[in-house]
Amino acid sequence: MSKKKDLSTGMSERTSDIILVAICAVVLVIVAYPLYYVLVASFSDPYEVYAGKTFLLPSGFTLDGYKAVFAEKNIVSGFLNSVKYTGLVGSMWSLFLPGGVAVGNMWHKTDFETAVKEREGLWIRDGGPTDQEWEEYKEYLSKKCGMDDLIQVYQDAYDRYSAAE
Repeated sequence: MSKKKDLSTGMSERTSDIILVAICAVVLVIVAYPLYYVLVASFSDPYEVYAGKTFLLPSGFTLDGYKAVFAEKNIVSGFLNSVKYTGLVGSMWSLFLPGGVAVGNMWHKTDFETAVKEREGLWIRDGGPTDQEWEEYKEYLSKKCGMDDLIQVYQDAYDRYSAAE
């Protein structure tokens, strides 16, 4: 087995593979442990979880949480709504949504947030806006940063959410 060396760093392929595997393992633990913890906590006594006694294995094993969830009448419709809105509708929406609309709203949000943070910092330092500065600021946010478009996007999302309940 020959070891190739990376001429730019002098690092062998084996060394770089070990480093990449280590990085991936750390990322996996960071992502997977919270999911594992939720699963373990779901089988644990809630008071044991609150007390911080649950770590790697369930403490005070119980199925009471699952009994309570499945006793709920609306669990099936809630699950189907989750699948419908996050899975089917969300995926289709992102596939068929014209790129310009999504990107345009993203840029508006970025411009809006940047403008707000800049002014916020100045006003904290300088003691707040005058009435005229406030009116000019609102007009700037509306015309240059897409505030009205952002408000409409959030309102539409809220209306869809409210209609689904």
